[in-house]
Amino acid sequence: MATTMRYTSIFVPIGVVSVGVGVALHVRERRRCGQAGCRMANGTLQAILLGVSAIVVAMAVFFTVFPDTASQLLMRATDHSMKP
Repeated sequence: MATTMRYTSIFVPIGVVSVGVGVALHVRERRRCGQAGCRMANGTLQAILLGVSAIVVAMAVFFTVFPDTASQLLMRATDHSMKP
């Protein structure tokens, strides 16, 4: 993980571009199938996978751009101490 953290400035933009291209291709194919009257193979599965990958990339962008806010949110979420 420490090795990949050095390349965050490369991986995050590649992830954003990849998800964007994936969404554009999915929308284009969906439109083409709608006009041709055909059924898109695995359309629902593709949409679900694109949604999951978009969430992962959005989280990576959030953690990269706002590291202080992200660490505070994670600390609050994992605080299991019982406060009276």
